[in-house]
Amino acid sequence: MSDVAGAARVLREAGRALRARPHDEVVAALARVLDAWSDPDGPWQRALVPAHARAAGFSEANVRDALARALAGFTGDAFRAAFDAELGARAHAHGAPLTSLLLAGSIPMPTLLHVVCALAVRTPVLAKPASRDAATLPLVLRSIAEVDAALGRCAAIASFDPARDDARARAFFASECIVASGADATLDAVRARLSPQQSLVGYGHRLSIAVLGPSALDAATARALAVDVADWDQLGCLSPAAVFAVGCAPEALVAFAHALADALEERERAAPRGAVDTAAAAAIRAERESARLRFASADARRAHVLREAAASTVVLEPDARWRAAPLHRFARLHPVASVAALREAVAPIARFLSTIAVAGIGDAEAREALAGLGGHRLCAPGEMQSPPLAWRRDGLGLFAPLVDAAPAPG
Repeated sequence: MSDVAGAARVLREAGRALRARPHDEVVAALARVLDAWSDPDGPWQRALVPAHARAAGFSEANVRDALARALAGFTGDAFRAAFDAELGARAHAHGAPLTSLLLAGSIPMPTLLHVVCALAVRTPVLAKPASRDAATLPLVLRSIAEVDAALGRCAAIASFDPARDDARARAFFASECIVASGADATLDAVRARLSPQQSLVGYGHRLSIAVLGPSALDAATARALAVDVADWDQLGCLSPAAVFAVGCAPEALVAFAHALADALEERERAAPRGAVDTAAAAAIRAERESARLRFASADARRAHVLREAAASTVVLEPDARWRAAPLHRFARLHPVASVAALREAVAPIARFLSTIAVAGIGDAEAREALAGLGGHRLCAPGEMQSPPLAWRRDGLGLFAPLVDAAPAPG
């Protein structure tokens, strides 16, 4: 019998007491947890910064700055308001007898939210940490236990390699509800493991973009976008994978590309880029060389810029064609002639869109430009990495999917 199976049994027993507790009592305790996490000078952010930097390969300054921005709105009041607004008359409902969390990526906020939201609907949690984030989950569980020891007994960590330890994997995926994050192939693999009586709440591959109009091509926008690119070294789904400039003059685009490059170099001094593995470094070199070749063959009248620094890259492309970026602070700026051209340029990635930063485009134009592009959140540049707590990631609520995953009575 595996330790994961043993942990699951203990959690199921704790879950019986959890479901008997008043929901408002549980939510109030978790609100206190979030108040503690939202304080950049509090114990939990201070503990996570060095631990996460070591585990995920970020610089401490980057983690400190990005974490403070991202968690500023994760307050207890915001949590209670989100719970009440989303569940309303269903506030007394509870989730499955046991929920397994399959975490992914290297960004800490989803880990914190997944755990507290599951406990808020009174389902105990068995969580497998992301391979690049071994630090967040233990601290989250400690913070819960310090506020409410009984709640702390309703969450546990499952550490195993699914490819090598089938017994532990079977025990982990035996829960009535599975919440999984990762690539679409990962979600397909999880789905294949489950029976019709189980529920999957899945968060798949997503990416984000920025869309700028002529009046936004200034130093302030460049500095704001540099924050979006530099936070978490551009490795999260809320990082801008590309910037599209609609109807902008070529000379203004050239100036903005240089302003963005200068702003990224400023961010490097304040919050350095973290470790870059061999494969990523090779991808960055290849994309820089590819840009040089495109520029050599492009129409000389088209604007194009390649600004390289030790830890960042800015490419002003000669066209609006979608090209994947190697991330790690690699910013592509695309000229787009019209709204129709924007829709065409974004079509290959529309179904993956998560967040769109918009500036310099009037309200009526924005509605037209962004209609049909996909995405679930619009924001200003500089705010891409700090969505409100109640934001519906992938169009899903925070609490309702977990309540809906509970087996029907009887």
